[in-house]
Amino acid sequence: MIQTLGLPLVLLGGVLADRWGKLQVNRLGTLLLALVTPIALPVVQLAGPSGLAVGQLLGVLPVMMAMGGQGVLAVEWVSVRQRCTVFSIAYSLAMALFAGTAPVVCSWLLEEQGWQWGPALYCCLFALPAWWALKGPKPKTLT
Repeated sequence: MIQTLGLPLVLLGGVLADRWGKLQVNRLGTLLLALVTPIALPVVQLAGPSGLAVGQLLGVLPVMMAMGGQGVLAVEWVSVRQRCTVFSIAYSLAMALFAGTAPVVCSWLLEEQGWQWGPALYCCLFALPAWWALKGPKPKTLT
């Protein structure tokens, strides 16, 4: 439901990507997500159902904005002949390593360590390499 409300932000992200560049919009979305996550996750954890809605709204804003230029950016980075293979491996590997382990790590940080800020900081930990990776040279369109 919350992501549906964020769909207009994908269009905004696309407009900004056309105006400022796809890399810049993705970097901005990554940076905003890193800044918002430490606020949104404790709100989700501590404020009940209304906090869940507010926390999700905070998180969906930068994610949806970055998605406006992300698809085209990814296509520009990989040649046509390698696109399916590269995206399949990258997606599957990312899901297995990060999405698959995040619930275990976050549960461990919360339950075993008693660290309320653990999940937020764990999520922010991945923003730095993502932001750095988007800092590279502009991709050349490969055909």
